[in-house]
Amino acid sequence: IDDELPMAVFPSRLEIADYNRVESKKSLEKNDYKAGELSESIIQEVESSSKLKESVNDWESIEKLWSYAFYNELRESPGDYNLIISESPTNSEENRNKMRKILTEKFEIKNISIVSTALLSLYTVGKTTGIVVDCGHKSTTIVPIVEGEQLSD
Repeated sequence: IDDELPMAVFPSRLEIADYNRVESKKSLEKNDYKAGELSESIIQEVESSSKLKESVNDWESIEKLWSYAFYNELRESPGDYNLIISESPTNSEENRNKMRKILTEKFEIKNISIVSTALLSLYTVGKTTGIVVDCGHKSTTIVPIVEGEQLSD
């Protein structure tokens, strides 16, 4: 295995089947969901009742997506590993605590490091101080970082 390449790459998509609207119910059960590439196969058939957005407000869905990632894509027991998870520089302390709680309690991960995507961007170019400008699809963030610490208002 080439350690430079990711073990799995899949869309962060979660489709919840609206059982009452599906014509072909033979393969779906109530509250059935498909994640990642599997969701592509039901897009035409199922009207989604829940999708992950920019900000997590549906923690049940994010749990399902993480479960899919750990068990279906990586095929590993997450409790056997340490985890680094990236977060938006604008993520709230409340969301960070909720992530940590789910990952430790449900997935039994013992060591979790939650790191800003801006700081990770600096690390990729060997720096710990700089200004990171992230222009995304719907927003732009500008994050000043000094010696590995994100400055705030």
